[in-house]
Amino acid sequence: MIRRRGYTLMEILITVSILGILAAIAIPRFGKVAERQRYQEAASLLGSIYAGEQAYATRHDGDYRGTPANKLDWRNDLMMDDPNPADGSISYTIQISPGADKFTASAKRTKGGCNNKSISVDQDGVWSDTWRTAGCF
Repeated sequence: MIRRRGYTLMEILITVSILGILAAIAIPRFGKVAERQRYQEAASLLGSIYAGEQAYATRHDGDYRGTPANKLDWRNDLMMDDPNPADGSISYTIQISPGADKFTASAKRTKGGCNNKSISVDQDGVWSDTWRTAGCF
């Protein structure tokens, strides 16, 4: 009796084909999960910015602090680290009205498939969102 060692070419081809099909299903799902995570992180940070702005306004007679016009110091003014990532994939900004009594904080996607989509919150806690509604995840 002859002992067979190793795998036949057909067995290897079938295995590689199955792995390819599984990868074709999993890789696009991973991209959507990563984009959803970026969105949730941005929404969470905007919530923190909103809370920081409200606290700042309470301490400063209702005036808000923004970027870059008022030279916002993230740590001292809003008690948080600058949320802008080093890779520039998301840009966080705070726009202040001329009277400094209104603000809009926004996170804008600057790289990737959801480029130029954003989420924002204003001084009244009203959220607007083009990121989620664009079908990015």
